[in-house]
Amino acid sequence: MIEQRKFEGYPYDMTAWGQEKVESLIKDVIFSLNLLDENESRTDEFKDSDLKHNIRKKFEGMAYNLTKLYAFFVDGQWETVDREYIVKERENGLDKIKKLYGIKDKN
Repeated sequence: MIEQRKFEGYPYDMTAWGQEKVESLIKDVIFSLNLLDENESRTDEFKDSDLKHNIRKKFEGMAYNLTKLYAFFVDGQWETVDREYIVKERENGLDKIKKLYGIKDKN
């Protein structure tokens, strides 16, 4: 049995929610690895463009769940736009999210 985990500011157990988010991320990694494998056996002219498109969409979905989890664990205020910061701005987007969530680097 999984131990219940309650976090400050949340009056209810967040274990199932966290488990669902992590399982979704694991499934996205598996899906992406399968896409890479399948790409090796394809010979059509669209194989690489299909691969890039499909993996990009998976990464965008993963960024959505990862920013949700990050906000939860650092007690940040998550917004749907947070995913876009990662997808479009990458490292600078992470810096922006850290600032929004009140995270200070340990340097």
